Amino acid sequence: MKFVDNDTINNSVLDLMFINSQNPAFNNYHILQDKRLPSDHTLLYVKIQISKSNINEVKRNIKVGSKKEIKFNTFIVSKVSSLNSEGLTSQNRIEDFTNSISQVFAEA
Repeated sequence: MKFVDNDTINNSVLDLMFINSQNPAFNNYHILQDKRLPSDHTLLYVKIQISKSNINEVKRNIKVGSKKEIKFNTFIVSKVSSLNSEGLTSQNRIEDFTNSISQVFAEA
């Protein structure tokens, strides 16, 4: 489908949306014709249900002001402040650094 918003745009561009026919969203999408962009593109609204069984979730609570909270915060601050944040100029280096921060929280 193409919704041309501008008569001066060449109709040689074809934008496609690929959805697996087994996906629950296959017949659950809406083309938002009134939200057209300056080109020939228009927004597509897709509603995909994600069941709770597909989400790995762990909840942990620490009582505010407790010794456990103080120990947790001290550990996080100590470990994160000791990480080398120098030279965060490449995607790989930034990714490594963020993974290191994630690891600190996982260990806490």
